[in-house]
Amino acid sequence: MCSTLVEVGRGSSFAGSATPYRPDVAVFGIGFILCALASIGARDRPLVARLSARLGTGAALPCAICLAVLASSALAGWAASLVVPAIVRGLAPVLAAVSLVLGAVQLIALRPRRVPEEPTRSFGAIFLVLLAGQAFDPARLAIFGLAVWTGDTVAATLGGVLGSGIALTATADGRAASNARLWSVLAASVLIAAAGAMAFGARPFLID
Repeated sequence: MCSTLVEVGRGSSFAGSATPYRPDVAVFGIGFILCALASIGARDRPLVARLSARLGTGAALPCAICLAVLASSALAGWAASLVVPAIVRGLAPVLAAVSLVLGAVQLIALRPRRVPEEPTRSFGAIFLVLLAGQAFDPARLAIFGLAVWTGDTVAATLGGVLGSGIALTATADGRAASNARLWSVLAASVLIAAAGAMAFGARPFLID
């Protein structure tokens, strides 16, 4: 995994580069895996299942999930795009690792969110509830950390959107993940392992 993380950032291009930008498939894949696991183990999945049980079947909840994931992930990617050009050389792996560790702590320490009593039946209200919960959740922290580490904010964001979106949309039928605690521990372990690889096992991307 360490060698993969070393290589994934090298395909990115920045302003002033003559090479056309192409999203790195490896960054996309890592973002997909990290965010899918983080969303399965996070507090949002039980929340989505409870919202589905309250609202019943329909298109409103899946659409709200997709829009909330897209908006929150885009925000995380945008934040990373501001940090990457300005960060001090050598601090990228530290910041990336801290982001992933914070996500792991959330997965272990925080309990599932309660469904608000008022009002969550309109599309706008559902969207805002989901968006507020995803603002700094483990999946969005994973997108930010991966984007800072590799410099490829677009690929990290796209992978995160797809992974998180699939994980949460699959719960819109009202079934919460079985063995939710086990999934939380598994996702936290993967994030911590990735953080360790970024911080200690690979050369900082920005040194190149």
